[in-house]
Amino acid sequence: MAYGLHWEWRGFGTPDGLSVQRLSELAFPSRTEAVVDRYLWLPESRINVKLRAWSGGRSLKLKRLLDADAQLGVQLWAEYPEDDHSLPMAAEAAARVLVELGVPPMRASRPVGDEALIHHITGALPAARIVTVLKRRASVALDVGDTVVRVERVEISEPELITSIGIEDLAGLDRDSSPPLLERARAAVCNARDRLHLDLPARSYVEAVTAWAMGASALSAG
Repeated sequence: MAYGLHWEWRGFGTPDGLSVQRLSELAFPSRTEAVVDRYLWLPESRINVKLRAWSGGRSLKLKRLLDADAQLGVQLWAEYPEDDHSLPMAAEAAARVLVELGVPPMRASRPVGDEALIHHITGALPAARIVTVLKRRASVALDVGDTVVRVERVEISEPELITSIGIEDLAGLDRDSSPPLLERARAAVCNARDRLHLDLPARSYVEAVTAWAMGASALSAG
């Protein structure tokens, strides 16, 4: 996705017949992308910390929750280039990330890889958990009035067999976006959800990962 702010609705579960029909009308690509994500779960953290492996390499990304509308089930997230790190990452960058997460910084004089980070974090904070999520995903753009949203369909095989549907705006929001623009983007996400008749329980990945870290289903989150 583009860097900046975006509103997102995400549901987990099994889409019903009408939802399946309307999703099929979007003509998702027949070829899905296989992704292995490892999420770092820390008690009380509102930051989505994701370690991703794909054909191009490995990365660590931080995604911050800025606002949430519990009634509508949508959330405002921020992602910026400085929060997207190729791995191994510079020791100075690793120290900054650890401090923000409330983890004592590690002593390192060379770039830090994902395994070294995980070892340090779980050693410093025994309550921390690493949750591995195996996914196959595809996405498609959808026009909603004068706003475009991305609809993503994810088939998760681990840690549980479950479907996730996500909708996020592509309005190009940033820190200086006006309240009316923010509201139009939020409304577009909700309108797309309603158009697709998605009645799955609304969950963010942070909420799902919290449940998985406790050995429960994502459906028990929230």
